[in-house]
Amino acid sequence: MVKCFNCGAEYEGNYCPDCGTENPKAAEMPSVSETSQNNYSAPPPPPQRYVPPPVYNNVAVVNNNDVTSVGGWIGWLFLLSLLPVIGAVIMLCCTHDESAKNFAKAQLFFMLLGVGIIVLIIILMAFIGMAASQ
Repeated sequence: MVKCFNCGAEYEGNYCPDCGTENPKAAEMPSVSETSQNNYSAPPPPPQRYVPPPVYNNVAVVNNNDVTSVGGWIGWLFLLSLLPVIGAVIMLCCTHDESAKNFAKAQLFFMLLGVGIIVLIIILMAFIGMAASQ
């Protein structure tokens, strides 16, 4: 059923039976019998948008490919023997291997511990030397 644009009456066909106004969309619209004869196919679903997975927290993933080789360890130990403090800092900052970073942290800790012990010995020797001179 089509509603007339002029008088508002409902009708079927190309012309309104009440006022005779032509339906401009009648030529474009197929009749009911034509649509029932054609195979009806549902419209395609709307395109789906990509939704990236949620990021919960920035957790560093340990990659097993970042393992320091034997040659790498030889290079690090050579650097640590030539420049102990600077080498440990470079090792801590530049490597991606967690075990090498932990080694550099331990190396720095033991260097600081050694410096502290040496300072303590020097202070004790100074007190002993002052006590012996009196």
